[in-house]
Parts: sequence; structure tokens; C-alpha cells
Amino acid sequence: MLRCPCRFSGSYAIPASVTSIGDYAFDQCASLTGATISGGVTNIGKSAFSRCTSLTSIIIPSSVTTIGNSAFHDCALTTVTIPYSVTTIGNGAFGACASLTTITVSENNPNYADIDGVLFNKNRTALIQYPRGLSDSSYTVPDSVTDIGKYAFLYCESLTAVTIPNSVTNISTDAFFCCTSLTSLVIGNSIANISTTAFYWCSSLTRVLFTGNAPKVVGVSAFFGASGTLRHYRFPDATGWSQYLDGFPVELLPLTYTSDGTQVTITGLDSSYRGHHLFLPATSNGCPVTAIGDWAFYNCANLTAITVPNSISNIGECAFFKCTNLTDVTIPNSVTNIGYGTFYRCASLTSVTIPDSVTAIGGSVFAYCSSLTSVTIPDSVTVIDEDVFSFCTSLTDVTIPGSVTSISDYAFRNCTSLTSVIIPGSVTHIGEGAFYQCSALTSVLFTGDAPTTVSVSAFLESPVSIIYYLPGTKGWGSHLVGYRAVCWNPVFNSASLAAGTFVVTLTGNATAVLPVYLEASDSLTSPDWSILDRITIPADDTVTFTDYDAGIFPSRFYRITFPR
Repeated sequence: MLRCPCRFSGSYAIPASVTSIGDYAFDQCASLTGATISGGVTNIGKSAFSRCTSLTSIIIPSSVTTIGNSAFHDCALTTVTIPYSVTTIGNGAFGACASLTTITVSENNPNYADIDGVLFNKNRTALIQYPRGLSDSSYTVPDSVTDIGKYAFLYCESLTAVTIPNSVTNISTDAFFCCTSLTSLVIGNSIANISTTAFYWCSSLTRVLFTGNAPKVVGVSAFFGASGTLRHYRFPDATGWSQYLDGFPVELLPLTYTSDGTQVTITGLDSSYRGHHLFLPATSNGCPVTAIGDWAFYNCANLTAITVPNSISNIGECAFFKCTNLTDVTIPNSVTNIGYGTFYRCASLTSVTIPDSVTAIGGSVFAYCSSLTSVTIPDSVTVIDEDVFSFCTSLTDVTIPGSVTSISDYAFRNCTSLTSVIIPGSVTHIGEGAFYQCSALTSVLFTGDAPTTVSVSAFLESPVSIIYYLPGTKGWGSHLVGYRAVCWNPVFNSASLAAGTFVVTLTGNATAVLPVYLEASDSLTSPDWSILDRITIPADDTVTFTDYDAGIFPSRFYRITFPR
């Protein structure tokens, strides 16, 4: 097929005899609202549907093997599905589509893949197309990527901040062409080539942080049209840098330090730096950076992410106090101590993984982190200190490891979204108000012997009425500090499989209700347990559950767990 007149209006069915849609075949057919591509088509040519600004949907049949450069440039598409047959996708094939939010690739395609709607090659080393219609303001390129393709982020005006990881070595021509809202950029330490006009007319770009040595090649006008206030920042021991990069000044990352001549502590960040994702250097003047000082980043409200190098062992008191937009923190396994109030009032922080190297977590470390939903405490920690998670009002999931012996005063005070907690047998002490005013907490299970010391106010003003413990544990009476103590002992009473359905009957405690989760997995080799039902077994009674989907699986395994 050679050419459709630009004046064509409506939907067009491509004849079954057509095997190739030629270059520019429907280019600028602004009134084309739909196109049916026949099953005989193997090639969609360069700019075949470019600037079809009324074309909202397209089905690419499994006969297609090639999609040319800019094939659907500036269309009104909202979603695109790439079939398994496609072997070649040209540069900017889906670029500048203002409404495009998702590119989905068939799992059977041997050449391409998608992650969260973004198009990559199969092994995820090349980022091919970021949909222009995505509304996210920030994006972190996956650390499998080594190459960012031509037109990959064409006209992505919603992006204000992008982090390019250490894996990336090449940024292609026009990769971020006219990303006019992009203000902050981090480029990792492996970058070797920034091609011509890679960041052409990113007119709001004011700061770029390079975490490594100067790139070997920077193409002509790589940052042409950037803000006149653009500054490139570099690490103190990075090499190959001159005073300017593509006409814009290069400056040291404005951190402040103290040093004893053998090791360095970061003490602060100049308020002039307005970058979004702060990577910290591992060395300064040839000495390792081993600590973040007290109050070092106090009230750095512009920071959204922090990456701490594995040279650092100590994070000081209140180091990130009131970094209210901080959402992501990478703590390496070199860190052994996190000081008092380190993330106090980091109201946007949603989740944290504390590495096994950490042996001490100071009081109030996560206090008032009101967006924090989950946290994993490593089994190197023995004490959960005072007020560590107090007023974490979104916290729904906390894992307390078997190393913890003490839960200190007010550790989980006012965690109003916490509904259940499992306390390991290692815990011997629970302090005053440890779970004070946890207004949704109804299920508490102790997996070991009765703790030696539990404050009478440990669960004060929480709706806990029963404390559960496991069969075979010792020291339990009828009550624990005023709360009824009940053995959590649900059992599978009977089970049957018939006509593709699995029926199970659960029996509970003779004197009290038992909360349980009934879960299933298709394998015990690599189990992936999913919750089938949340059940309350009445006292001295049974509950029957029917799994109507059991027959569609080659194997199915079941278990009962305590709510979490």
C-alpha cells in the first residue's frame, strides 16, 4: 500500500491482499479515526501512521514483523500491544503520542519486553520508548539498561526528574528531546557517551548530577536549549572534568565535610543545590566517606531519594530530619548504626529495607513518617528503641525478627493502620505504651513462651481484647496484663476434592474466636502464597471454605496463618 489521501475521514480497512503498509502511507491523515490492519501485513513502514491525530486505537496483528521509524508518531493512541511476531521496532515508533500510557508486549515475543508500560528490548538492556502520556513526574531507569534509545523520551512533558543508573553507558541522539518540564537529572558513573542533542530543548533543566568521571564523548548541543541557570555537578574525586560541559559550568557537589585525614564525615548540603535524587560520594580527597553527620540534611525538602554509598557505616542523629518529600532511601549493608531521629518527619517515605548489617536503630528513627506502609527489621537488631515507629499512621506491615529481645516504650505508638502483629519468642520485654493507641490493632500473636515483662499499658487504648499464643509454649495463664490469653490452635478438620472444587473445614478454639488467613500456592518448591480468605472461626465451632478454582491448577497446596 503506497498512500492514503490526507483528506480521508473515518475508519479504513486495509485490504487482505496488502502485505506492506508503505512509508508515509497514512501520514498526516488527521481525520483517520481507525484502521484495521489485515492479517497478511508483515511490514508497517516508516511514518506510516505519523501525525494521525485522531487515531485512538490500533490492533497490530500477529503477522507483523517490522514496525518502522516513527510509524505511529504523534497519534492519539492510548495503549499499544506488540504481538509475539514483531522482530524490529524502529526509533520513535510510538514517540510523541500524547495520550499513550501503556505499551504491552506479548510474553512470547523473543525480541522485546515491557516494564510498567515502558518498552525495552528482551533482556531489558535498551530502553526504547517511554510513553509520552504517562503522568508520573519522576522516573528511575532500571539498572539493567545500558542504552537509552533515540527518541526514547520524546516530548515527555510530565517528567520533572529522571535518574539514570550506573549501568547506562550511552544516551542516544534526541533521547530526551523537548522534555520541557525536566528540571533535575542524575547520570550514573558508567556513562561514556551523551549523543548530539540528547537533551535538546529541555528548557527547565537546571541541575545535572554526574556520579562518576566525565563522559568520554559529549555530542554537539547535547544540552542545547536548557535553562540558562543549568549547572553540572560532579563528585570530589571524579576525573576528566573541565570547567564547562557543552557550554554550561561544572561545579563540585556542594556538600560540606569534616575529616581527620583518614576518613570523612558528610556534615551538610548547601541550600543552593536543588537536585531530586542525591547520590553521596564514597571518597573525598582520597579518603573514604564513612559517616553522615548529625542533622546533615535537615529540612532538605527538595530531596526525593537518597543513595548512600557502601563506604558509610554510621548515619548520625536526625541526619534526614524533616526531608518531607523523601520517598526512597537506599541503605547499603555497610551501615551498622542508624542514629536517633534519622528519618523523623519524613512524611513521604513509604517503605524501608534495613540491611542485616545494622545492629542499632536509635529512638524515633521513623517517628511521624506518616506515609510509611511497611518496614523490614533485620535479624541483627536486638532492641526496637523508644518511639522508633510512633505516629507512623500508614504502617500496615511490620516484620519483627527472632533476634529482637525488647520492644521499648512507645515503639509503635499511634500506628493507627496496624491491624495485627506477630511477636517472636525471643522478645522478653515490652515497654510502656509500646502499641499505645494503635486504633486498628485487633490481632496479636506471641510465637514463644510468655515474655518476662509486659507493661500494663503496652496495648493501652488499642482494641486488642485477646492475646494469642502458640501450642506448646510455656508460661501462659488465662490472662496477660489484663488481656485474655488464648491458644491459637486452628486445625484442618476435614478436606475433600470433588468436581474441580476443594472443600476444607477448619476447627478453632473451644473457648474463643480465632482469626486465620487461608492461603494457597501452586508449588512448594518456589511457593507463592496468596490469601484466599480472611476467616474468623467462632468459639467451639467450625468454618467451611470452598475453593472453586482448585480444579484449574495441576497442583494446589493450602495453609492457615495468623493475620498479618
